[in-house]
Amino acid sequence: MTIEASPPVVLAAVIQAATTALAGQVAVSGSAVAVVEGEIGTYVADEYVVIHGLSNGSQKWGHIGTQRRDEKYTIHGLIRAYVGNEDQAYCRNRVFQLYDLLGSVLDTDPSVGAVVNESVQAEWTDLRMGVTDAGGRAAELDFQLPVSTQLIAT
Repeated sequence: MTIEASPPVVLAAVIQAATTALAGQVAVSGSAVAVVEGEIGTYVADEYVVIHGLSNGSQKWGHIGTQRRDEKYTIHGLIRAYVGNEDQAYCRNRVFQLYDLLGSVLDTDPSVGAVVNESVQAEWTDLRMGVTDAGGRAAELDFQLPVSTQLIAT
């Protein structure tokens, strides 16, 4: 017995679909926002969205007769905005604008390219604001994407 789409394949498809859709929406909005997968090691842009991890994975039998397994996990990301002056309010407002942009992408395609079987809705947890080493202001917003998929034996 093999699983039609192993968890790494499904996970990769969800992350790829989410980053591609978000990058497309950002391009349409005319913003210079980088959308990347993985950690940012060097400067890429003053504003970016990073999808950088996952947690809380679980798998259970969805239907033993068809060998279907239901899988759930959470994708973690970060939205960051930087400005080279003292305008902290701009940074705070901008990370929430980008978060809303992520929400509009998921509202437009809640199945993330027909990869997931339940609607994905973004959730945010932490907002951090402060002064950067470069002397400007920045804000960072942590977000999560809860995902539910089905793995079917073939």
